Amino acid sequence: MTPEQACAISRLKGRRVHDFELIIKTSPICACDYAVRTIKDRWPEAEAIIASSSIAALQYAREVLEAQWPQGEPAILNDPMAAVEYARDVVQGCWEEGEKAILLHPQACLRYAREVIAGALPEELHNQMIAAAAEDDPCAQEYLHDRKLFPRSKT
Repeated sequence: MTPEQACAISRLKGRRVHDFELIIKTSPICACDYAVRTIKDRWPEAEAIIASSSIAALQYAREVLEAQWPQGEPAILNDPMAAVEYARDVVQGCWEEGEKAILLHPQACLRYAREVIAGALPEELHNQMIAAAAEDDPCAQEYLHDRKLFPRSKT
């Protein structure tokens, strides 16, 4: 039986199936889904595996813990788009640690400016976007010309 099958059967039964939990814990996504949809609470026994995936760690922090989750942050930091969503949905504001990951991806920078900061990026990220725009990156160019981010700017 796969982790996905074990998780689906547990969901259909509408309750925990302890005999399946060892199987479910082999997949970060399935373990997180099981915590969110079946247990509807923390699942400490699976947190190490959940923390190994950016997507699972983000969902677990957002939907189960409803708080920052230091154990899951290293995985989230490996995924610039997950870092944006974590800043927006969990941190609910600027997340300096995540900015290092966001810096690597112009589309993530654009989303961070729009969805988290609602304005110009911090200097290092802003300078990165200027450099990316000079190389014709469409997200960087969109950032620099966004009138909502720079209402009085003539860029």
